[in-house]
Amino acid sequence: MSSGSYRFENEILIDADGPVILLERAIATVQGNKLCETVRLAEIDKFAIFINGKPATSAERARYRANIKEKFAPIAGRAICTSVVPDEDGLQTVEASISGQRLPILDYTMKWVGPNDGWKVAP
Repeated sequence: MSSGSYRFENEILIDADGPVILLERAIATVQGNKLCETVRLAEIDKFAIFINGKPATSAERARYRANIKEKFAPIAGRAICTSVVPDEDGLQTVEASISGQRLPILDYTMKWVGPNDGWKVAP
């Protein structure tokens, strides 16, 4: 992995009803073989939220953002780092740590896809 910092975008399903998708835009830095970002609650106010493919109303955005901030408050200001480990099925496991402490409970499986691959974030 090259050193430096990177801007990235994530589409995250935050509520299957709707469905509700959060579009996260953040800056991550490389630390060894890990990609890290610091949780900043104020940044959540900048994330776009879509319900069933349409922009959420200001009231809906406020409700979802407040909920997300409440959930992330315990780790605000801490570095969240991930490393991607390929497996034999063509998927990857994202291994997570918070402030240097490995937390396997936060690991998840993923597959890299591009915008033209035909995938979308949905339930």
